[in-house]
Amino acid sequence: MNLLELKDYIQEALNENNLLIEVRLQELMKDTPKIVKDRSKGYDVTFRISFVKDGKYRYKFIVKKPGTKAYNVNFEFLDLDREEKIKKDIKNANERSRYWKKKASEIKDKKKKSEYLKKSKEELDKIEDIYQDYSDDMLDLDVRVSCTCGYFKFWGPDYNARQNDYSLRKMSNLQPPDIRDPNREHNICKHIYAASKVLVDYLKSSKD
Repeated sequence: MNLLELKDYIQEALNENNLLIEVRLQELMKDTPKIVKDRSKGYDVTFRISFVKDGKYRYKFIVKKPGTKAYNVNFEFLDLDREEKIKKDIKNANERSRYWKKKASEIKDKKKKSEYLKKSKEELDKIEDIYQDYSDDMLDLDVRVSCTCGYFKFWGPDYNARQNDYSLRKMSNLQPPDIRDPNREHNICKHIYAASKVLVDYLKSSKD
């Protein structure tokens, strides 16, 4: 058994035991080969949507150059330790909102009705603040990534992401890229790298 096979064997054993390997976005970017970084230049990156659900923060991008095919890049940051706290805070805000809305429906005084409806809306507005509070340290969280491009599927990134536990979803048959990436160096594609730069800037600016 050579060193590469030994590494794969150990990794498979870790994954079978459900031991998560923490991978952060900026670490992935730092380890990206220079040729991939260079090829990521000139792409248009469109921010599609972000949302929080059950301790998972999801960001979606469309990455393309003019006149070329668009690819979907997805990120998911995991903060499962806060999952129950997030659920509880959002549930409480929703319950308080319904409470004030019900009170408004039970009263005829227009001034009081307006006051109660305002309080109901304020509780719903708090949910957005809850999301923001939990996203302040996003770059310190464990990340998962995926891209719909052929390079990610067949040149190593999809396989390496699955082996090192930063795969958001399986995009290929996970056949080892022994010919195209024998040293397991292709961690992400140029589209993910281009989107990563935009996402890092966005997260840093939102934190400020």
